[in-house]
Amino acid sequence: METRLVDISLKGVLIERPVDWNGKVGARFRMDLRINHSVIISMGVTTAHVMPHRIGFQWQKIDLDSFAELKRLVELNLGDPALLNRELSALGA
Repeated sequence: METRLVDISLKGVLIERPVDWNGKVGARFRMDLRINHSVIISMGVTTAHVMPHRIGFQWQKIDLDSFAELKRLVELNLGDPALLNRELSALGA
């Protein structure tokens, strides 16, 4: 199923809710994010919250290559290495 990415962080992802989506909070899925038709970030996710037009997922499993791509993407979007370090520190908390 394809949809649009709304927001991404080192903890999870927020996407537009597809019209025919009927999953529940706590359900597990495999998610592949395609960025610029080349970068693919693959991970296992759990549904964290469901809203009428959006769904939030929390990362559960992610391979090293995908995590490196995710980290790079977040770093580029934050524009400040100190903010990335704060995000990484929060993962350990």
